[in-house]
Amino acid sequence: MMKKISVLGILTVLFCVSMAFAATYNVNDCNDLQNIGTSLGTCSDNFVLTTSFACSGSFTPLCSGGYSGTFDGNNNTITGLTINLPSTSFVGLFSKVISGRIKNVRIVNANVKGAGEVGVITGYASSAIIDNSYVSGTVSGTDTVVGGMVGRLYYPSSVLNSKSSCDVSGTEYIGGLTGIIQDFCLVNNSYSTGKVTGTGYRIGGLSGTLGGSIIDNSYATGAVIGGYYVGGLVGDETYYSKIINSYSTGTTSGNQFIGGLVGHLSQSYVINSYSTGNNLSGANTGGLVGFAEGSEAVISNSYWDICRTSQPNCCGYGTAGSTCTNNCTGKNSLSNKNTAYFYDIDNAPMNVWNFISVWNNSYNGTAYPILLNPAGPKKTNPDPCKSDTIPELKDNKNNNLVSIALVVIIALVIGVVLFKKK
Repeated sequence: MMKKISVLGILTVLFCVSMAFAATYNVNDCNDLQNIGTSLGTCSDNFVLTTSFACSGSFTPLCSGGYSGTFDGNNNTITGLTINLPSTSFVGLFSKVISGRIKNVRIVNANVKGAGEVGVITGYASSAIIDNSYVSGTVSGTDTVVGGMVGRLYYPSSVLNSKSSCDVSGTEYIGGLTGIIQDFCLVNNSYSTGKVTGTGYRIGGLSGTLGGSIIDNSYATGAVIGGYYVGGLVGDETYYSKIINSYSTGTTSGNQFIGGLVGHLSQSYVINSYSTGNNLSGANTGGLVGFAEGSEAVISNSYWDICRTSQPNCCGYGTAGSTCTNNCTGKNSLSNKNTAYFYDIDNAPMNVWNFISVWNNSYNGTAYPILLNPAGPKKTNPDPCKSDTIPELKDNKNNNLVSIALVVIIALVIGVVLFKKK
């Protein structure tokens, strides 16, 4: 047994060291980019963009079987990525990212068309991390599950410190950042600003659906148009999900169950959040939630703007009991307009947010809160319908040698600990 433990320790060291020194390829232009996984490395290798460049002509999505390496944009910009595959699913720069990491990527003026599972970076992400990335342009799908950055974010993946200013359109499960966030996933410190349009169910400013997952410290500002379960932030929140410390400001409209923040809330939580969407419209429309279903739909310390949303009630339709009345508060009534309420970080729910390391308090009193990283749009005009200016992402380059050294040290420590147990 002792020999087995020592062998395990040695194998652990070798595995970690081999991962640290996995093949890394430079990507110098769009031709190199298109060759990833074919004539330039494999779909499990690492790639680094060495410079910014433009892509002309139609691009074919990479790694149809799934990308599992690390793709580092190095804060360079890819301009004009164009994919025109309206009859094909799993469409994006990468068809699928499975156990891979995408970081420091900027893709601007993209034009991505697919069927289902469509996003600028990837149509499908599982066990993946997307960090410090930005996309802009247009994304459309002839089918379901379309997002500005990711089509389907699936177990257990994360989108961190990222933003989308894409206009997104499709049928159902459509969102400004992701189409679906599903099963133990996290979206944190991220936002979207583009217009979102869907013809069916589950349309949201940030995500069409949030299922068994968490959105934290995030927001959406774009207009949202859909059919049913339409929300300024999320269309359908279900299966014990949580929205925490987040908000939406976009105009939201649809046929039925329209919410300033969430269209349909079931077996889930909205905590320390708010909506100020302008002139919400549709049957069963609520300032915060369109349809709060059942006793497990929980709203806590959350708010909506009565004047801007034109909605007198928190929930448009609810079977959730007192959660729509006792824990959800309307501000800025027609008779007492205080348009600066949601600009003041001393007011609830912002007074429990982190304005030290997460949110930026530089515009306190003059604009909605924005994130420190990625930097949000500064809004100096109190009119929530004005367009936003999107600044560049902050530089977030990693020192590869330091990263490799840390991995080697950790691997050696693990090996020594296991070896001493013999």
